[in-house]
Amino acid sequence: DEFCDNNKLKKKLIGIFIFVAHLYVQGIISNEIILKYIESLFTSIYNSKEYEVEIYCVCELVPIVGKKLEKDLLEDDFSEDFNTIIIDKLKKITQDKQRYKAKHRFLILNVLDLQKNNWISKR
Repeated sequence: DEFCDNNKLKKKLIGIFIFVAHLYVQGIISNEIILKYIESLFTSIYNSKEYEVEIYCVCELVPIVGKKLEKDLLEDDFSEDFNTIIIDKLKKITQDKQRYKAKHRFLILNVLDLQKNNWISKR
């Protein structure tokens, strides 16, 4: 029962981040808000022993908002660029083989590949 409850909670949390991502894409929330969500995910990933759900959230959120956020940050002359805010942090996770499991690193590598392909999926 506890396992099922944890899976339900995980799906709800991921769903919330997907919903927030779509709000951003539709222009309902601002760059600053989506960046706060992304930053909170990275903070949890780096500082928590239990980071699995946050990695799944990042891997769902970034592909949805990536194209628009990358463009918006360039146009708005933001203090940091998309690569500094997101891509460099994702790369850092993929390089830490001691802390992060292979399945999580591969999920992140898929996001990095998507960004390299101008947010166009090969599927």
